[in-house]
Amino acid sequence: MWTIAIGVVTYAISYPRALSMSTMEPFLKLALATLAIAGVLSLALRRRVIRPAFLRQGSLGHGVPWTAVAFLTFAANSVLWTDQRRVTATAVIFYTAIAVLAYLVASAAPARVLVRGIGLGAALVVGTSYLAVGRGTWQTSRELGWAEDTRTVFQGLYGHWNILAFTICLLIPAVLTYRPQTLLGRVLQLPLAVGAIAFTVPVGSATGMIAAAASFGAAIAVAAVGWLVRTHRRPRTGRRWLRLLITYVGVVVATTLATVAGYLAVTRVPAMLDKDVETLTERVPMWRVINEVWRDDHTWHGFGLGNVWPYHWFHTGGGDALQTIKDRFPLPVGHGHNGFLDLAIQLGIVGAFLYLVILVRAALLALHQLLAGGSQTSSWVLVTIATITVLSVTEPIWMTPLGWFLAVAAATAAEREHVRRGRPGPAHQRRREPVIASAD
Repeated sequence: MWTIAIGVVTYAISYPRALSMSTMEPFLKLALATLAIAGVLSLALRRRVIRPAFLRQGSLGHGVPWTAVAFLTFAANSVLWTDQRRVTATAVIFYTAIAVLAYLVASAAPARVLVRGIGLGAALVVGTSYLAVGRGTWQTSRELGWAEDTRTVFQGLYGHWNILAFTICLLIPAVLTYRPQTLLGRVLQLPLAVGAIAFTVPVGSATGMIAAAASFGAAIAVAAVGWLVRTHRRPRTGRRWLRLLITYVGVVVATTLATVAGYLAVTRVPAMLDKDVETLTERVPMWRVINEVWRDDHTWHGFGLGNVWPYHWFHTGGGDALQTIKDRFPLPVGHGHNGFLDLAIQLGIVGAFLYLVILVRAALLALHQLLAGGSQTSSWVLVTIATITVLSVTEPIWMTPLGWFLAVAAATAAEREHVRRGRPGPAHQRRREPVIASAD
């Protein structure tokens, strides 16, 4: 049941805007209502309700990603210097609500349930997109006023092929890193993962294909490192050296495959799609303009959260900064097409740095956990952050609802695992995560 609830929450946060009407608000309400219903059903069925870690441990600070709290605090302060205070205040409330939702989900659910639920969200995204395309409703052509490209592509329910592509890519790590406990699950995992990755090909997004390959490569690398660590931790036996040799060979092969996959994706995909590699389809000139506008007078603190871009999930109409960018750049502009610049013009160097700290700390904690023996949490966090990083090169993943949700969820999961592993006392005396009896 909780797996289904988290899957629905993830799908709602992914914002299939063809189902929506204007803003993200209906989907936030759906996500909150889903969690509430799951809790009520758990009580009605007399099952243990998963509770946030700070309630289980009796400490408000247990497992809280304070890096995300610091970022939101600075974002809230941008109300003081923005020229649209109501817009910025609404943006702060909007992203805070998503962060709280991510914290509740990642802090309350055991790692297996969390990753499985996000994987179900991926299945919902791909499944509904296939259904929409099959009915011919949301199949369209690339007909851009400034580009001669009319290939038929998939948009699913997301209104744009790039949005569908990065939505799938953000959820692929959960499918790749989930550890099934049944033989059927292990047999089905690989074709499901390959199918999700292959779905990015008909979508026709170069960024999506490269990010999918990067996710696959990161998953292989993480699995190889975890395998190596576990092999070294096994008791010394007569066959230990043979096992070590086989492990090292496997790690070398896996690393080589991951490197080759990444190289082929970066070098072949843009050429296959006839992309302008030199300007990254006019993104580089746009980045120069954004950098000029941002650095003119708002280098450190930016123009205020929500005060620049007319995001389709959060309609603000844009501020003076957007108009300046439009005056200097001849093509349509809806966002920064880069995670760092998209946020930096809103919250300056300080805000972008604080967001980076969220990702870096979560990655370092997960890497430490991986080297200490590995866990499903560490694998999912590392692959998710790697995917967010790759996608952020050309898309505003940092501030998309799903990207922000997964960033906070990954930070929360890493913090919780860090606290759990750091508890004093023998392993058999440590409090275990509650086992959730689910009906799914």
